[in-house]
Amino acid sequence: MSDHSEAGERSGTNVHAEEARENDDGAEEEKNDDEKEAIETTRSGRAITKPTRLIEEYGASGYDNYSIGLTEAEQQYYKIMRESGEFAFVGAGLGGGFTNTSELHVMKYKEAMASSDRDKWQKAVDEEHERMLKHNVWKPVLRKDVPEGAKILTSTWAMKKKANGTYCARMNARGYEQVDGEHYNKMVKVAPAANEITIQMILVLIVMANWAASVIDINGAFLNGELDEHVECYLEVPEGFEKYYSPNVMLKRLRTLYGMIQAAYAFWTTFLNAMWHMKYNRSKADPCLYYRWTKTGLVLWISWVDDCLVCGRQENVEEAKNGLKE
Repeated sequence: MSDHSEAGERSGTNVHAEEARENDDGAEEEKNDDEKEAIETTRSGRAITKPTRLIEEYGASGYDNYSIGLTEAEQQYYKIMRESGEFAFVGAGLGGGFTNTSELHVMKYKEAMASSDRDKWQKAVDEEHERMLKHNVWKPVLRKDVPEGAKILTSTWAMKKKANGTYCARMNARGYEQVDGEHYNKMVKVAPAANEITIQMILVLIVMANWAASVIDINGAFLNGELDEHVECYLEVPEGFEKYYSPNVMLKRLRTLYGMIQAAYAFWTTFLNAMWHMKYNRSKADPCLYYRWTKTGLVLWISWVDDCLVCGRQENVEEAKNGLKE
């Protein structure tokens, strides 16, 4: 009797053990299936690792008053820059002059004048005309005095509200209407810019020497370029300027305009003359690097198209900036 009982117990134990192994094997297979479903792969079989999301997976959203924004130092910096008026911000919201980025798109003249900000755009147009007169860009001539067969250029407007709330209206010549060989030659179809390596070296020098540096965006830069003496270029009176000129008048160009093919090159040659008058030497390694030794140290300029940077001791930088204004 006892032998039969022991055999039955052993048989029952074996059955339970077998069932347990089957259950474990089934669970392992289900786990493997789940893992296979969870792992996404590319067509070549590589596993795709999803990026970790800070807020959802690390529970950052559980923190009280959690938000992403500017630090106090950054807020103070932008506040000072807005008050100084030295920068026109392009970051959304940083300039404080708009509520939606849709306000910052470029418009043509008629579109701007049909908007609710017509008076502000008109003021910007008038300021642009004053800038043309200040730089002596053109002179009015009677239409009958224009040489027969002369190519007459037309113009267009790029009007945009900047992020700091200012209204900018820029009148551009339609450069594609210029005639090759008559209004320009292929040698002036360039926009010289400092080499990338030069810029990196200058930035290293600024840090190592503890220099002051200032980036300068020259206002109306392309209005400073002079046309070659043999170039005769005429322009129809632009939209918005009709009130300043009679209908029988055209504008003879004396200087370059934004949009003209040779504008960037002409500005660069003007900038070279300014460097020469300020007694700066031009680097043989980079034609857009200029240097000068003073009693208190080295002063460097680099230029790219119509922007430039000057660096050196603080007093030398201020002296150089004032010299360029003159």
